[in-house]
Amino acid sequence: MTPDYPRTLDPSRDILGERIVNAPLARVWAAWTDPAQIPLWWGPQGFTCATKEIDIRSGGQWRFTMIGPDGTRWENRVRFAKITPQTVIDYFIDDDGAGVVAFPASARFTPMGDKTKVEMHSRFASPEALAAMEKYRAREGLHSTLSCLDAYLQAA
Repeated sequence: MTPDYPRTLDPSRDILGERIVNAPLARVWAAWTDPAQIPLWWGPQGFTCATKEIDIRSGGQWRFTMIGPDGTRWENRVRFAKITPQTVIDYFIDDDGAGVVAFPASARFTPMGDKTKVEMHSRFASPEALAAMEKYRAREGLHSTLSCLDAYLQAA
């Protein structure tokens, strides 16, 4: 099962975050696909990830608890649908089966010399589903996650 993304975005259902990070593609790809690295930067600034299980491959999954700055805990599961090395990661995100949050997402990588363009795209089932996620500041969280990735890459 692979998320199906149109070439055009629907602003009523989609969130897209883009960032040019200061690291070459191989380094960025490792940060996304190395089980030891992804929990170190994933999520908005101030959040941490406590991994329960991680298997980064097509058909694998990452189950973790995202912990907010105030100690609030959110259960998460990323199911990796299709991974094309150094090009794209298609995945599904949900609340580890609780049935409240579930949506497909994709990360795309474009080499730019010693930098890399990273695009993260989330598609929600309806405008109402996106509006519900916006209550949790989903758009800001996605952009903050990209900022955390860039900061992690620069510090490493």
